[in-house]
Amino acid sequence: MWLVRLLIAIALVIPLGGVRSGHPHRTAAMPAVAPALDLPLPSTASPFVTAVTGASAQRSHATPPEGESTFIPITSRGDPGAPRTLRLEAILYRPNPTDTFPVVIFNHGSTGMGAIPTRRSYTYAVQAQYFLSRGYAVVVPMRKGRGQSEGTYAESEEPSCDFATWAPGIASAMEDLDGIIEYLAQQPYADVSRLLLAGQSRGGFLSVAYAAKGTYRSQVKGVINFVGGWVFEGCRPNDFNRWSYGELGKLTTLPMLWLYAEGDPSYSPNAIKSYVQAFTESGGVVDFHLFRQVPENGHRLLNYPDLWQAPVDKYLDALARGQRQ
Repeated sequence: MWLVRLLIAIALVIPLGGVRSGHPHRTAAMPAVAPALDLPLPSTASPFVTAVTGASAQRSHATPPEGESTFIPITSRGDPGAPRTLRLEAILYRPNPTDTFPVVIFNHGSTGMGAIPTRRSYTYAVQAQYFLSRGYAVVVPMRKGRGQSEGTYAESEEPSCDFATWAPGIASAMEDLDGIIEYLAQQPYADVSRLLLAGQSRGGFLSVAYAAKGTYRSQVKGVINFVGGWVFEGCRPNDFNRWSYGELGKLTTLPMLWLYAEGDPSYSPNAIKSYVQAFTESGGVVDFHLFRQVPENGHRLLNYPDLWQAPVDKYLDALARGQRQ
């Protein structure tokens, strides 16, 4: 059992195909993975679903910007036939076409066991409008097998309380972010030394995980986690999100912003608070907000920028002050 937990801890943070550098142009050894928590693994499945990206209409007072469609080449080491080059679909937003900007990589969620079609692409145009107004370029990639991206969708959507179920998908998603950051490092519009990771649901969890131990984690200056979790709350007392956040909190002191809401069918307020507690008690640093005003479904907080803009403004202002010092 201890070996299974160790393998999951490794899969949370190390991409398929081994370790690469902490900078796109250098090679360096990664630190050893933190030991797994001594949690007994559940033996039976619970009827829960994976965390799902909200699909309701996005709201904003501003006219959504037009993005530039592109494909980002990455090297896949875990896909069938690997290693090989795959193309990930992405939408790029820039404040203007000539200057260099800090970059937000905005990560999408799961399909919710097929509730959202695998081939649906996301643009997050309303959210991009906000970050553009703050002087960021925004990249919205679709991970392998999602949208028009090539490759195999390795993120399990089956209900399970076996922690090993989630390892391949996390490793694949981490590999995708490696390739995206390597690509951005070659683009004249992108300052990857000032990288911000943000994401919805499974994408929020991924942003936290990558900042904790992604290959290029040294480039990441901030994380905004919108209702983040890899799976739906379900297996008690061994909630995978809580266990994972406890592991990841050991590996980073990067200040993060976590935004959740009551009325979320994916996780109860008690579960959400336990995620924050696990992360902070193991060393993580979080500015945590739990909103109460989200209409109908708290998991769709992302779609209501009027609610989250104030704490995000405060967080980005603090990042800017830190970078000037």
